[in-house]
Amino acid sequence: MTSRVPGLDQCPAPAGEEVAPDLTENPLMKEEQKKKRLLAEKRRNRRALLQALVAAIVGPGLLIWLVLSVPQLGSPKDMVKTQIVHGRSIKPPAGSGQTPALTNMSTDVVASGGRDYSSVSFDQLASFPFVVTPDIADATADSHRASVRTREQLPGAIKLLNDHRVAIAGFMLPVEVWSGVTSNFLLLRNQTACCYGIAPRVNEWVVVHTTGKGVKPVMDVPVTALGTLHVGDVREEGQLLGIYELDCDQLLTKQ
Repeated sequence: MTSRVPGLDQCPAPAGEEVAPDLTENPLMKEEQKKKRLLAEKRRNRRALLQALVAAIVGPGLLIWLVLSVPQLGSPKDMVKTQIVHGRSIKPPAGSGQTPALTNMSTDVVASGGRDYSSVSFDQLASFPFVVTPDIADATADSHRASVRTREQLPGAIKLLNDHRVAIAGFMLPVEVWSGVTSNFLLLRNQTACCYGIAPRVNEWVVVHTTGKGVKPVMDVPVTALGTLHVGDVREEGQLLGIYELDCDQLLTKQ
């Protein structure tokens, strides 16, 4: 057992040395530390609340801004507007003044309903540049000039497809849906407009019209439209909708 020398705890400190006060047992100091902890906690809570309020305010605002800033690409007129260029001259494609010939066109034939349809791909339909100028996009001022300026950009091989029965594979983008079916839709080269809001080039879609009651919309799956293709400016009240239009006889979906 360790013996304790009486009065040892009360021994004065050696000369020249300061004894640090024991603050752990000081009630005033405990209260001060408690207040500091509470103040720090309140500051953290206020910071978290402010961050939550900012997120609540900015989040929906950011979402609204994104919705409003991304072009709504369901309408072909809207897609055409995104491609209008100003002050750019139009050069007819090489050989456009010569007798057209079907070059590099597929010879594959799709037989359906007792009819043969020539297989045409978007690689062929979109194989040339097309410049959309303001007077081409809006032909209300001079429809004849707009039509001429549209057709002069089309290669001869493309013009030769006019009024031919063709089969074109692509992705459907319904323009109108009534009672679960659509009779007017766009056939797109890819899904950039559907998924990412990126407008395709004007020669990368076909304006499709079906007969009868219409067809059920088919999204995110490639389809093949069979029908009669019309090449040239497709318009509605003078506004350009595209340069390809298809009177659809049948729509085939990938099994």
